[in-house]
Amino acid sequence: MTLADRPLTNLLRRRLHRSLTFAILGASYGPMASFIPELFATEYRYTGAGLAYNLAGVVGGAIPPVIAGILLTTFGSYAIALLLIAFVLVSLLSTLLLPETNARRL
Repeated sequence: MTLADRPLTNLLRRRLHRSLTFAILGASYGPMASFIPELFATEYRYTGAGLAYNLAGVVGGAIPPVIAGILLTTFGSYAIALLLIAFVLVSLLSTLLLPETNARRL
């Protein structure tokens, strides 16, 4: 396969899409380093942040592919898009409902 049989605009659009996706994902990791530890008291901060981050990775990395496979075979690919939208909404709601730690004593 060569690049001659593909329009250049399609390739550029895909690269732009991937770049924007990774930029958004990368931008979320910086604030997490300060946001997650703030949620725990000083004596539990390291353990709490480590457990929260790693358990979220396990749950978020293991369960969605299983659910997505079932949704794909049952309802088609649009169901996976709805699953991703649901995850985004749950994440947004969870973030908004977390307590403000600005005035809390460390």
